[in-house]
Amino acid sequence: MNNNLERDIIIDFGDGFTKIGYSGDNEPLLVFPTKIGFPNFPTVSPCGRPWVYQKDMGYGSLLEEKFFKLHIENLIEDGEIKNLDKFEEALYLIFNNQMMIEPSNHRFLIIGSLLNKKIEREKLTQTFFERFHVGALYFANPSILSLYSIGKSTGLVIDSGFNYTSIIPVYQGHIIQHAINKLKIGGNTLDKYIQEILIQHGYKFETKKESLSRDFKGKVWITPLLKLSQTLLNIKKEHLEIPLNFHKKLKDINNNNNNNNNNNNNNNNNNNNNNNNNNNNNNNNNNNYNNNYNLNMEYLIPEDGKVIIGDIIYDNNGEILWSNMVTSRKISIKVEELLNCSEIIFNPSIINDESKGIHELLFDSILKCDISIRIEILKNILICGGNSMIKGFDERLKKSIIELMPSNMEINFLSNLFQNKRNLSSWIGGSLLLSNLSEQSWITSEMYLEYGPSCILYKDYQ
Repeated sequence: MNNNLERDIIIDFGDGFTKIGYSGDNEPLLVFPTKIGFPNFPTVSPCGRPWVYQKDMGYGSLLEEKFFKLHIENLIEDGEIKNLDKFEEALYLIFNNQMMIEPSNHRFLIIGSLLNKKIEREKLTQTFFERFHVGALYFANPSILSLYSIGKSTGLVIDSGFNYTSIIPVYQGHIIQHAINKLKIGGNTLDKYIQEILIQHGYKFETKKESLSRDFKGKVWITPLLKLSQTLLNIKKEHLEIPLNFHKKLKDINNNNNNNNNNNNNNNNNNNNNNNNNNNNNNNNNNNYNNNYNLNMEYLIPEDGKVIIGDIIYDNNGEILWSNMVTSRKISIKVEELLNCSEIIFNPSIINDESKGIHELLFDSILKCDISIRIEILKNILICGGNSMIKGFDERLKKSIIELMPSNMEINFLSNLFQNKRNLSSWIGGSLLLSNLSEQSWITSEMYLEYGPSCILYKDYQ
């Protein structure tokens, strides 16, 4: 192995986002959608073939700013590389134009769900050694690394990510394969549900092909997909909340709305009798409109796809004022609709999915573990993944699983040291792992030359 190698690099390939950075750092250098963008109208070369200049492509953190000019494609879908050539092209552009590194001078730790399949690991091995001539490779499972990030090697990892929610028991650094449970519900599922709510309320979404044929300056309501993703992420972060008791919360909201309607009717009657109280009543209504989560919320959605939440300015007559948003329009989203959205992961039947809820799958995984190790695993339950950062997620899951467990069994949820970086927990674990990884653990270029892509069989991977 080359002894003159520079700092090791960690890449966490997720279905939604990819994280890249250097070992020893507390967080990745780059976090970007696992996508690549090609120009909608490529340049024609002198020989008559379409030609794409690198400067016209979208990749890494440059993807969003060029969105309208690009045709966007996913690089990874359902744990598989969708198009190997485009995958290699994206990595080449990121290494050379954003990180400005020579891959042959570095060793790479690769993390991600696509490693679960042997054929995908072989593709990656071939790509990194033949295309980028890297110094060495090491593959690691994200669940094991998430535990490693808090100094544990045994536990049960609940990872709610972009496309899936996985429940993976780990014992002494080894995954208990037969006890794994997966729920095909993640952050992307909630995004689509919120998008459907917006559509039902009159907000129009167009495909890229439709939008290209229209005048962007006209009154056409277009939301770029990447801007939409950020918009929906903001809605989830700021307004979604998972209650301890869904049915009780829903009942409270309905009762509260009924009381507000009665108060509004009374206020209107009083206003007809006393004009002097008109402005006061309107002001009270405006103050009550947004100060409580139990009330409807207003969203202003301008033409560029950015949703403005809260901070709405009212005039004395209760009308909304927004001087900088001439083309925007008001959409009212009911809190019970958002409440249903946040409940999906515990009750998939809301979206006509017959799967069990996350708490039931967690209980099932626990029962599948051998009774001799079950107590030790129950002491270390870790929640991670970006979708688990929804308000109330931890509390509801703890309550739900305790109700299912026998009273004589103790269960302990670990406190995540990186609470606000749950989506980065496996990357952070990888950064810590490399400081203790032996030289014999790496897949070297010499091994690849001798055995080819099948060299991965000589190194342990779970």
